[in-house]
Amino acid sequence: MLEHLLDYVTRAKSRVLGQYQAATRFNALVGEVGLAFQELEDALWGLVGATAIDTATGIWLDRIGVIVNEGRGGASDASYRGFLRARIRANRSNGTVEDVLAVLYVWDDNYPAYMQQFFPASFELTQSGGSLAPSDVPRVLRLVKSARAAGVGVMFIYQTVDDASAFTFSTSAALESSSTTGFGDSTTPATGGAFVGAERV
Repeated sequence: MLEHLLDYVTRAKSRVLGQYQAATRFNALVGEVGLAFQELEDALWGLVGATAIDTATGIWLDRIGVIVNEGRGGASDASYRGFLRARIRANRSNGTVEDVLAVLYVWDDNYPAYMQQFFPASFELTQSGGSLAPSDVPRVLRLVKSARAAGVGVMFIYQTVDDASAFTFSTSAALESSSTTGFGDSTTPATGGAFVGAERV
């Protein structure tokens, strides 16, 4: 792991041979050399910080996006970092179901999703809670599409509302009535739950 060294002057002076420890001018020269190296270290460390996804901002993130082929698309720095991490993981995908899930988890480590495979070459990826911002849906679909193997079908089921507002059927054979999660009716058609989205990629 990289470590930012902050004590070049001290390190340089500690390496001076014993017979020169009392040589004031020589030690001053050693200190100046150590200071020059410290300035170089600080500059290089600043560059590392400016170009790392976790700490980069603004145009530096945009440059990373150009390299990995993931445009900003109006996202904030914080949101864009998640998409950059997911794009990098998608670029390294071997096309397995686990790789596709890993892309989603890298994008959002709390993303609630589960998967069900279908013979011969498809699987269903279902968001199991929470909500996906409508503006993020196309980007997530592109990530899933690029991570899956060629010829493998994926049905991605998601919701853009929270669980309390999503449409659900009765939990048993008995009739259950709900104005917030069920169907609307002829007198109040705008009531009821919001349907989830489903996209085949």
